[in-house]
Amino acid sequence: MSVKLYIGNKNYSSWSMRPWLCLKKAGIEFEEEIIPLDVPGFKEKILSVSSAGTVPILEVDGAIITESLAIAEWAAEQAKSLWPIDSLVRAEARAAASLMHAGFGSIREHWPMNIRSKATAPHHEAALADAVKIDAFWSGWLEKYATDEKPFLFGDWSIADAFYAPVVTRFQTYGAPRSDRAQKYIEAMEAEPVFREWAAAAQTEEWVLKDTDSYLT
Repeated sequence: MSVKLYIGNKNYSSWSMRPWLCLKKAGIEFEEEIIPLDVPGFKEKILSVSSAGTVPILEVDGAIITESLAIAEWAAEQAKSLWPIDSLVRAEARAAASLMHAGFGSIREHWPMNIRSKATAPHHEAALADAVKIDAFWSGWLEKYATDEKPFLFGDWSIADAFYAPVVTRFQTYGAPRSDRAQKYIEAMEAEPVFREWAAAAQTEEWVLKDTDSYLT
């Protein structure tokens, strides 16, 4: 099976981070190609792979899968461990991933992912409100399912954690206030080898998106 994942810059592309983590956690061997965002010709390059016009894009034996949740679900069909075993817990984890996938627009808009930077500007109130809501969701799931041995949102690491991974970076970049339970979760996520691998690569990238960086000053 030939698998190739097209992604954006690792420092900035939250949508790309999610399926990349899932493929890594599933143990699926894949080639990756970074299409740098907001450089001359980047849109044309993406459109040459998929008419969707966005990354991430997964190519499997010539078939094209677009959209991060669809790619994550394909990965879960190859590795059942990406979702909780129990059907009811699995449904709750899917709902959690969908909640992140479709919601929290203010944190996306006002706190774009920027792993290698730290904010110096005052917090944006709407983004802060989203962060409070996310902390409450995390705390509820963690209280119900997490243990010292299994510190993730639904116990074992799952696609739900992949979908909140970019938010973990935002909490750190923008210095979001957080509960003790949320802080413990952030530390567990940052200790995961695949998370560390992505974050380390983000630190070494040379591309700069000035519009995104402007949120930090």
